[in-house]
Amino acid sequence: MDGKPGKNFWQNTADYNLKIKIDPKTRLLTGSEDVIYYNNSPDTLKKLVIRLYPDFYKKGNNRDVKIEAVDENEGVKISKMVIGDKDYNAGNSDKVEVSGTNMNVRIAPLAPKSNLKLSIDWNYEINKGSHSRTGMIDDSSGFIGYCFPRIVVYDDMDGWDNNEYLGKDESYFDNGNFIAEVTVPENYVVWATGIMLNEKEIFNEKVFNKLQKAKQSDDLIFIIDSTDAGNKNVTAKNKWNTFKFKADDVPDFAFGFSNYYLWQASSIKLKNDLSRERILVGSAFSKAHKDFFDVALTARKAIEIMSYDFPGYPYPYAHMTVVDGLDQMEYPMLCNDNPVETFKDQVELTTHEIMHTYFPFMMATNQTKYGWMDEGWATIGEWIQSPLIYGDSLVDEYGIGDVNYFSGKEADVPIIVNSTQISEERSQFINNYAKPGFVLYYLRDMFGKDKFRQLTKQYMDTWKGKHHTPWDFFNFFSSATNQNLNWLWKRWYFDWGFPDLAITNVVTGKNKAEITISAKGIRPVPVNLHVEYADGSKEKIHYDFSIWKEKSIFKIKITNAKTVKSLKLGDLYDVDVNKKDNTWTAK
Repeated sequence: MDGKPGKNFWQNTADYNLKIKIDPKTRLLTGSEDVIYYNNSPDTLKKLVIRLYPDFYKKGNNRDVKIEAVDENEGVKISKMVIGDKDYNAGNSDKVEVSGTNMNVRIAPLAPKSNLKLSIDWNYEINKGSHSRTGMIDDSSGFIGYCFPRIVVYDDMDGWDNNEYLGKDESYFDNGNFIAEVTVPENYVVWATGIMLNEKEIFNEKVFNKLQKAKQSDDLIFIIDSTDAGNKNVTAKNKWNTFKFKADDVPDFAFGFSNYYLWQASSIKLKNDLSRERILVGSAFSKAHKDFFDVALTARKAIEIMSYDFPGYPYPYAHMTVVDGLDQMEYPMLCNDNPVETFKDQVELTTHEIMHTYFPFMMATNQTKYGWMDEGWATIGEWIQSPLIYGDSLVDEYGIGDVNYFSGKEADVPIIVNSTQISEERSQFINNYAKPGFVLYYLRDMFGKDKFRQLTKQYMDTWKGKHHTPWDFFNFFSSATNQNLNWLWKRWYFDWGFPDLAITNVVTGKNKAEITISAKGIRPVPVNLHVEYADGSKEKIHYDFSIWKEKSIFKIKITNAKTVKSLKLGDLYDVDVNKKDNTWTAK
C-alpha cells in the first residue's frame, strides 16, 4: 500500500540470442533464436505462451487495425522448435496450439527459480505496405519491430499475458538481455537497439572514423553524407554483412535498415551521470525529407531537457536514433517516425517518441492494458519539453481540443478502463494521451516543478524495470507526499464525468469585487483567472486544482483599490467542456 514493490516481488526474464537475415528484394526475413527463460515466480509453469507478432499479417487472423489485402501473408513459418529436451517438430505437435498471434506450448513442468532453454528457427514475408509498427518503408529501406517469437509476460496480476496482438494496443514485455545479429546485403546499414559490436569490420575507414568522431563531439556529424550514400561506399565489400548488437536489461529489440539513408549524429556527456560514456544521438533518413535535417539536433536537445529538467532523469541507454519511417512509434534506443510538414510537428513528434524511452521502456510499463501509464507521461513530456527546446513561441496543444470536445460525451470513458477493452479510437486517444497528461500537469502545478521532479525521480527509481500497475502509481504518489489523493484518483480515473469551471457570479463594489467560481463538472482543474482592470492593468490569480478537494464553489475576493473591467477563466492546459461561461465583462 506504500506504492513500493513488496518483499516477495518477482519478475521473470529471458536472454535472447537472435540471428536475423533480410533480403530486401524478396522481403524474406529468416531468423533463429536461442533463448534462456528464467522462471523467477513462485509458480510451477506447465506451459509457455509465445507470441508470434508477425502473424498480425496472417490471412484470416483478427485485427483492430485495417491492412490492405495484398499485405496478408502466410504468417510465421517455424522450421525448428526445441524446448528443453523436446523437439516440437518431431511428434510433439499435439502440445502446440496456435490461436491468432499466440502459440501455447505445453512443457515439462518448469519449477520456481529454474530456467529453460529454447531454440527456434522461423521465417516470414515482410509486409510491403500497410505499415503497422513494422514493414518495408520503400523497396530498399525498412523498419522491423516485433519480429521474433518471444515468450510473453507471466506476472502476478494475470498469470500469462493472453492478449492477442491485434494491432491497436502496444507492447508488454519482460526485460531481458539481447545479443542480436542482423545480416543484410552490401551497402545496407542497420540501426538497432543496443551497442554495435563490430563497427570497424562493417564500415569502410572513412565512415568508421566519422562515427568515432560523432561519439566524442557535441557538433553534428554526417557519418553518412550524400556523397557516401550516392557512391554506395559505406560498408565492407561483402555480398552480405552482419551487424552485431548487444543490449542488456531492455524489453525489446528492433531495427531499421537502408542502402541510401543519410546518418547524422552527435553525442552528449550527461553532467548528472558522469559515470557513463557519452550518448550517441542521431537520425537516419532520406535526403528527400527536409524536416529530418533538423531531427538529430531536436533529439539531442530533447535528451538534454529530459535528463536535466523534465522528468530530470538521466537518459538510460547508450544511444538514440530516429529512423525516417512510416510510423510514429517508439522502441528501445530507436524511434520509427514519419516525415511531417512543419517544424513544430517535427519537434513535438520527436520529443514525444523519445520520452517513451522512460515510459514504457525503462519502467517496463504494461502498454497493452494500461496505455495511459506511458502515453500520459509522453504527452506531458512533449507539452513541457517542446517550448523548453525551442522557446515559448512553440506552444504544444496536442490532444487538448479532443478532451475539451469529447469530455462527458459517449466516447469519454473512465481512464482506468483497460486499453484492451476500448475499441473506439477517440475514446482510446483521450484516455491514453491527454487526460492522464492533464492529471500529471496539474500534479506538477500543485506540488511545484521542483517537488514534482523529485517525486517523479523517486517513482522511477522505485519501479525502474518493474511491471508497476495503476495502483502502484496511485499509492506511490499518495504515500510519497503523505497525502490522501483518493479524491483525485477517483474523479479523474474511476468516475464518469467531465471538467467544467464557470464564473457564476460577480459582485462589484467600490474598489473591490467578489467572484464566484463553480465546478460544474466533477473532474478538478486549476483556477487561472485573468483580471483586467479599468486602468488597463492586468493580473492573473491562480489556485491549483486541490481547492476542489472538498468543495464545488470557490470565491475569490479582490480588494486592491482597482475597478474590475473584465474576467476570463482558464489557460491553454485548463481543460473545460464549456468555455461560454468562462468570461465576464462589466456593464
